[in-house]
Amino acid sequence: KKGVIETMDGSTAPRSTAASSAASSSTVDEVSSDARSAAANDAVAAAATAENGVRGEACEADLPKTVTLLRHSNGAQVYLVGTAHYSEQSCDDVVKTIQHAQPDVLMVEICESRSVMLQLSEEEMAEANSGASLDVLVRLVQQRGAVMGCFQYILALMTNQLAGRLGRMPGGEFRAGYLEAKKNPSCRICLGDRPLQVTLARLLAKLSFFQKLRLFSHIVHAELTVTPEEVEEFKNKDLLEQLLADLGKNFPTLVEVLVDERDRYMAHQLQYLCRHKVELPRQPGQPAPGVRPPVVVSVVGIGHVKGISQYFPQNIPNITEISIVPVPPPPSRTWVYFKRGVFYGVVFFGLYRLGRRVVPAIAVDWAASQMSRVPRRFI
Repeated sequence: KKGVIETMDGSTAPRSTAASSAASSSTVDEVSSDARSAAANDAVAAAATAENGVRGEACEADLPKTVTLLRHSNGAQVYLVGTAHYSEQSCDDVVKTIQHAQPDVLMVEICESRSVMLQLSEEEMAEANSGASLDVLVRLVQQRGAVMGCFQYILALMTNQLAGRLGRMPGGEFRAGYLEAKKNPSCRICLGDRPLQVTLARLLAKLSFFQKLRLFSHIVHAELTVTPEEVEEFKNKDLLEQLLADLGKNFPTLVEVLVDERDRYMAHQLQYLCRHKVELPRQPGQPAPGVRPPVVVSVVGIGHVKGISQYFPQNIPNITEISIVPVPPPPSRTWVYFKRGVFYGVVFFGLYRLGRRVVPAIAVDWAASQMSRVPRRFI
């Protein structure tokens, strides 16, 4: 307010004209000083952005073929590393990308429930996953429900079987990236994937009863005869796109929930990370430190690279829709009558089978009791 001085206790008092004039000149000096500071901050930020661009161009020529460079509108850079989860070469690609990019943030395709794999070695992971027994199944059923628990247990068995054939536990590229990023104290590590329980619950909620039976049948009868050489071939984008297309023909809901929705979710997470600029050390004569756009390295499965690259430039305002489990619609009358018919059919069949054994015995006992009442002279 003009002509008003704020006192220590928060009350105000009128200024004299001389004080007002002095305050005006002081204000002009402060404004010009702020303008110079802002200009200096802009220059520092521009230099930092240019440095990011030079660093990115220098790295891009030496990056592995599985890396896609994405640029945010504010100048932030995202190195999207596509990996095969059982590939040793993918671990080397992740380490090489982090060493070249020197990122401010590392985002991995892991949720909180799976984050323990980042801190365990291959041997510790193998020992932790070796206890897939009946007790584990019972615990999963108690925690997740019958359908979800059985589904998660079958996936765990398949993972262990595949790891035994290949001699490697899944997630090696995430552990390699985590260990490499820890060498830089200023690098943040973020978990970018949607929670596993939400993904599985959404999948089962969208599948019909017969689709679930068909999916379980495919999983149970799947032959896991993959070799390490074939794992490396999965990094071929043309081959992977063909596999996803074939899978989409048989199970379109599976591809929608496991691939497309998670692509959108992780692209949104990358946009969020890019919007938070990195604070630079304060330079001499600067009233406040400058900022620059961040450099992000994101490690995801090769099957998510195409979708994330398509969603990243778009406006993704909300991911709440794909972060919750949809409420299933009420069953139709036909389905209710069908289940009732099956239930009553089982009950009546059980009574019939039981009656074939029990009714004759009752009849024999009744006839024996009646015969016992007959006088002996009539027998």
